[in-house]
Amino acid sequence: MIVGVRWLVLASALALAALAAHGAARVAFDASIEVWFLEDDEALVRYREFLQRFSADDVIVMAALASDGGDVFRAPVLERIAALDEAMSSVPDVVRVRSLATISIPYGSGEDVAVGSMLEVATSSTAMTQKVALSSRFVRGVFCSNDGRAAAIVVYVSPSANSDVERKRALIRRLREIASAEPAVRTLAGGGPVMDVAFFDYSERDVVVLGPVSILVALTLVFLSFRRASAALVPVAIVMLSLVYTFGLMGALAIRITPISASLGSLVLAIGVAESLHLVAEHRHVELGPKGSAARALADLVTPLVFTSATTVAGLLSLLIAELRPVREFAELSALAVVVSFFVSVTVGPALLSFIRPMEPPRTGTWTSSLLSRLGRPTVSGSRRVLMGSALTCLLGLWALSHLEVGSNPIAYFRDSEPMRRATEEIDRTLGGSTTVELFVSGDHEALRDPATLARLAALERSLESTTRLPSVVSYVDLVEDLYFRLTGRAGMPATKDEVSQLLLLAEQGEGLDELLVDDGDRSFARMTARIPLSDAKRLIEQIPLLDARLRSEFGTDELRVVATGMAKLMADMEVYLLDGQRNSFLLAFAQIGLLMALLLRSVRMGLFAMIPNLVPVWLGLSTMALFRVPLDPGTMMVASVVLGIVVDDTVHFLVRFTRLRRSGESLERALEETLVLGGRAVLATSLVLAAGFAVLAFGSFLPNVRFGLVSAATILLALVSELVILPAALVVLRPGAGVR
Repeated sequence: MIVGVRWLVLASALALAALAAHGAARVAFDASIEVWFLEDDEALVRYREFLQRFSADDVIVMAALASDGGDVFRAPVLERIAALDEAMSSVPDVVRVRSLATISIPYGSGEDVAVGSMLEVATSSTAMTQKVALSSRFVRGVFCSNDGRAAAIVVYVSPSANSDVERKRALIRRLREIASAEPAVRTLAGGGPVMDVAFFDYSERDVVVLGPVSILVALTLVFLSFRRASAALVPVAIVMLSLVYTFGLMGALAIRITPISASLGSLVLAIGVAESLHLVAEHRHVELGPKGSAARALADLVTPLVFTSATTVAGLLSLLIAELRPVREFAELSALAVVVSFFVSVTVGPALLSFIRPMEPPRTGTWTSSLLSRLGRPTVSGSRRVLMGSALTCLLGLWALSHLEVGSNPIAYFRDSEPMRRATEEIDRTLGGSTTVELFVSGDHEALRDPATLARLAALERSLESTTRLPSVVSYVDLVEDLYFRLTGRAGMPATKDEVSQLLLLAEQGEGLDELLVDDGDRSFARMTARIPLSDAKRLIEQIPLLDARLRSEFGTDELRVVATGMAKLMADMEVYLLDGQRNSFLLAFAQIGLLMALLLRSVRMGLFAMIPNLVPVWLGLSTMALFRVPLDPGTMMVASVVLGIVVDDTVHFLVRFTRLRRSGESLERALEETLVLGGRAVLATSLVLAAGFAVLAFGSFLPNVRFGLVSAATILLALVSELVILPAALVVLRPGAGVR
């Protein structure tokens, strides 16, 4: 039927592509930290409440260093930093700016105590300014480096710009222009918005550059497989249409691209080429002519194509149980792309093939035909050795998997040579960190002014600094302690709530108290902040679960509650989600695909048997990750489920052909050899094209996608060996359905 209306099919496909292209042009990108989490995620909800309470919007952290290499406490340098502060404050989408020059701190003693900016303190000697700064918990390690060589300029970005990457890019460009116009100060920029723009730029570059490269690689490999230019053009046409339709639907549904779904193009390419290659290989009935051969190819392959698409969709949709939003969205989009690719393959594919003369039968005497023929005649003893070797290798893989690392630090998602990563790491070295750990404190208005409460919070700060090695934890408690000491000369806390309130009133002389303590009716909210190096966040992240347990135990009442939040907390939760998502999605994918295989082969035993050659390469692929210290990150956590859903496709085609031959009366040995000789070339071609399509991601910029591509490519090649060696060996030794006739 498709072949009979081939012109209508092709015209409709082109018209639909033109319509879809309009929607594809509207696809936007989202790389904010919030995109990684589900809307109802408890940690994200708490983080948003924290941001709202303290107007603690996304920040750009800039390290300012004196161009002459001297310290930053000299009055001329502070004046230039203050000028940068003022100029940056007027930039659109900037809510406020805090810097070493303008941050408010207590200074003086006795009746001369005041709260003012470092620029006011700098009217005295440089030595006095340095002494005041380095003795203040609010300055040292927060707004200046311990050696006094670097100062911080913290730019708070408007929430309305959070999801608009173009506004962020314009903002960062303008801030850099302002900074570069000041010759006395050298600046570096880091923080969430800078990372978001880098995510977008690198992902956009990958899509623009790697897309055409992937198509060229696929075109070349298909041509080498069939030695026919026309055979190569059919898969490329199917892939291009599938991509346009998929991205057109994304644009129509207002679905944004994330750093993870940026690899969607390579996945669509791999799946589309794999499906169409089987059609091209089956288009071999010369006696029927082009139209008849194309119709026969579709009739023979429609059932396995339905099931290969179903198994791939099942593998992808298993990722929906992951707790990371980009992974879920990738699962939905990829499953949609597979369905789109299937319909394009079974409509446009035969229509195009009907214009092409059928493929010649596989030539004998070539190295591929000789290899496939030999693989199709395995001996019982040799097959047993193959299975024993495979089992031993899997056991060794179990040991390797126990050493698999988890990586949720976003700075590690960029190559060492990337400018953004280098700048962030230098900020980490000079200022002690470009991200923060935040403790969100809430309680009764009176409770947060009770000296006993302040003493408990102060003890928590000191304990965290000693047990977690945080450089410095600061809060309104430190402000009260500092003012009390300067006024009375005594260390410790005031004795009454009224005294605490008086000191807080004094603190309001300067700016910034509302960034530490806010009141809302009879409730008050405070923050305890520690800046940490993003490049060394893993050490602290590992301690977050213990910190959560301690806070629930010691500060878990409505009267006084303390919870961890901030970037480090979100990264810690991401590690848990990565591990749980890897395990649960793989188990679900295995169950779903095994069930589909049993339905296809009409045998539970054969369905389970069919999973053997697919589990082995996936298991070994994950083991290889551990062996080469490739971390489990948002990209590699998808490998098992995605690749299992893809590599099972060749098993479906193999076993469908094998089962048909057995039911037609062929012996197991003859059916096995004929299956490999007739279908082996398509298995080789699809595996090589799939591996190449994923391997192209190795040239990308976003490391989770790079690792996803490399590990997937390696696993697909292992699956090729499994398909051609382990599956025949298992059929010979175990002889499932040996009595089938």
